[in-house]
Amino acid sequence: MSKPHHFTDANTRQRYVWPFVTVLGIALCSLLAASSERLFGQEVDPGPTPTNDPQGFIYELRFGTVLAGFFEECHGLGSSNEILQQTVATEDERGVILGTSGTLTWHTIVLKRVGPSDGLVVSWRKSMEDGLDHHAFRDGTITLFEPGSMEPLAGWAFDRGWAASLVFSGGVEELTIVHEGLNRVGVVGDEPAGRRRR
Repeated sequence: MSKPHHFTDANTRQRYVWPFVTVLGIALCSLLAASSERLFGQEVDPGPTPTNDPQGFIYELRFGTVLAGFFEECHGLGSSNEILQQTVATEDERGVILGTSGTLTWHTIVLKRVGPSDGLVVSWRKSMEDGLDHHAFRDGTITLFEPGSMEPLAGWAFDRGWAASLVFSGGVEELTIVHEGLNRVGVVGDEPAGRRRR
């Protein structure tokens, strides 16, 4: 009588195990399908995007002594020369190509901030839209500050700058300044900026 009883227990276990195996297989197939979708083009959240300026510097824009606004990002404070290639003959007549300086280019300054600027920047751009050259061209300065500090780290003065564009998009305002010359101006003694930050 023990053998039939053992056969009945095996059937009972088999009856409960198969549904469990079926559910587990469906779950694994779903997981594999989801992974395949990501591998074949599904957009995956890359996580937080780092800011362009991890130091959190503040840039102050002024026209003379008049404050125009503060910005969180600034690009293009500098210049470059076109590199011209010139072939020069050597003593062994093999020749060598040398780079020489070409046309000077002042880089376009781009300032960015969260939120819109006040009326001074807006009216500056508006004067260019209206063709009022006597208001559109202005000399100005850009001063670099550390967050929470009133002591400037560095400064730049531009000549005859004009607002090439003023765009507000996605909560961020971008001001583009074209100018005719840029000079680095000392703001903390005569020491280079790299020596002041210890």
